[in-house]
This record gives sequence, C-alpha cells and structure tokens, in this order.
Amino acid sequence: MRIARSEIETASLAGGERTLSISGNLGELMAGEPGRTAHAYSGDLRVRPHGRGIRLSGSVESTLSLMCDRCAQPYDLPVTGEVDVLLSDAIDASGYSGDSVLVVLGPEDNWIDLANPLRDALLLELPQKRLCRSDCKGLCPHCGKNLNEGSCSCEALAQDDRWAPLLDIKRKLERA
Repeated sequence: MRIARSEIETASLAGGERTLSISGNLGELMAGEPGRTAHAYSGDLRVRPHGRGIRLSGSVESTLSLMCDRCAQPYDLPVTGEVDVLLSDAIDASGYSGDSVLVVLGPEDNWIDLANPLRDALLLELPQKRLCRSDCKGLCPHCGKNLNEGSCSCEALAQDDRWAPLLDIKRKLERA
C-alpha cells in the first residue's frame, strides 16, 4: 500500500491529528508465506506530528486463509494487528520507541510504502499453533484419515515396551 507523501505531510503541517482510512488486498504480499493468503484488509491510521517526524498509528483488519497444523484442512482466521510507524526526514531517532517501525524518508521519496508494516502487523497476530478449531483431532498417523470427519478402521497398535514404566506411573497417579 502506497500513500502519497504530500497527503501525509499536509495533515501534519496543519498541526492536528487526522484519520486516514486504508483498504486494499494483501494477497501479493502474502504470496511468499507458505499456506497463507490474505483477503481484503481495512483499517484506520491516525496521522499526527511527532518530534521531527510524523507518526502513523492504528489498526488493520483482515482474514487470513491458513492450513490447520493437525488436519491440514484450510480455514479462515480473522486477525487484527496494531500498526505504529514513525516517518522521519532525518536519521535522528529522537522520540523513537522500539515498538514503532522507523521509516527514514529521503528528499526524493514521494511515496510511502506501508505494505511491509501492514503485513508484519497481521503476521504477528498469528498463533504459533494454527488450528482450525481448538478440539481438532488431526489425522490418523497410520491411514491419514481426517479424524474430525469420523474414526478410522485402523487397529490400535501394540504398545512399545519401552513406555511401560511411564504407563505404570500414570496408572498409579490416576488411582491416587
């Protein structure tokens, strides 16, 4: 997503705060992420002066299409990410906090590309374990059947004798 520099600077020169509505499609940016595609996104960013720069902050919402880590079925996950970008003409980072993305603009930069900060804000909201639902049963390790759709006809495998001492402990704990 690109925004004209003049549009942002006009808002900050007025000395006030302005809300900038953003929307688009992040599909192209998510192309490099295996199993992840993005639908349309939208959000509102507050534009305000900040020291020698301009701060853009707000949230972005989208729905990401993911693959379940247990059953390998696709599912959609709505996500909302927080965006905080500090635009500056100088490398001087006064007023910069480590939570913000610092973008240093040269005099020839007429466009500000917010695609990466928006993409990062959404990806940071993804859970480490991506599950289609909390009680997902996954796949049968023998035949590969999706156990969410029903049980399989595989026979229970004989237990490995190396686990016997741990099973004894488990049984004792269950009786206690």
